[in-house]
Amino acid sequence: MSTLLSKATLAGVAALMLAGFTATAQGFFGPNSSAGLENQVQIRGKVVCTGCRLADVRQNSLHKHKSRLYQVILNQGQLVMEVEAVNNPGWLNNVLVPHLWVRGDDGQLQKLSAPETVAKEVEVSGIVTDLNLINVTEVVVRQDSEGSNKLAQQ
Repeated sequence: MSTLLSKATLAGVAALMLAGFTATAQGFFGPNSSAGLENQVQIRGKVVCTGCRLADVRQNSLHKHKSRLYQVILNQGQLVMEVEAVNNPGWLNNVLVPHLWVRGDDGQLQKLSAPETVAKEVEVSGIVTDLNLINVTEVVVRQDSEGSNKLAQQ
């Protein structure tokens, strides 16, 4: 009887430990998943080319700031963007590969990927849902080279 009681106690302790570990694992969402302003991002930069690949641009380009080039992938295709500033530099520093996936309203994404956007300054606003995934809420294409003062230089 005492053997049966000690086995039941051991099984109960093991079950509680397992439940505690499972709850902890389910409660961890990562650095960019908590609700709040840290998930909002504004990126300012210039579209280098549309329908192109980052590897080709880096290989064939005389860009001084090759580390600021990012492949932006959207449903309508892809483009390369030179990021000049971001309101949350910590987030961008955590992006390990220079690829950003964006999704959102087709009208906003069309403004970003249009061929006439090349060499113009753009400002992309959105919410980071995963480290490399941005839900775009607004795209502003600037005709002049003045940028927003809200963004910190990289």
